[in-house]
Amino acid sequence: MNTTAASHPHRIARTLATLQAEGRKALIPYVTAGFPYADVTPELIQSKAWARSGSFLDTGIRGGDVIALDWDIDDKKLLNKLLDEVVEQGIVDESVFVRIGKPPRELWVYRTRDKIGKRTTGHFLPPDADPLEHHGFAVEVLGKGCQFAAYG
Repeated sequence: MNTTAASHPHRIARTLATLQAEGRKALIPYVTAGFPYADVTPELIQSKAWARSGSFLDTGIRGGDVIALDWDIDDKKLLNKLLDEVVEQGIVDESVFVRIGKPPRELWVYRTRDKIGKRTTGHFLPPDADPLEHHGFAVEVLGKGCQFAAYG
């Protein structure tokens, strides 16, 4: 008869309830799907060879308690001016969690109490852009019902 904890989920729940009632904590080990390997080093992960190898799993975050401001602006000067302005005006604080996708585009991640759905500015053109040749830029709030790539 198999007596592993996985075959008896009620045992896990009972143990966690007892620990909680006693004000104690539990260390719960888990299998990391084969990662990390001993031969995977930080230097390798930061290399172009690793990025192009497909040897890693993409990591996504589901919006809800976490939201992201997705700054889809390809003009670095305009992006920096806009970011400085929204921080200086107190619209948002600069996030310490920033993902750079296709540079110079950025994605700022925040935790929120409110479940905010997706919002977008719609596409806008930079000053002096030719509307026939430019696809425009956008800023999106990716919240409840959305997901975004954190890595990969």
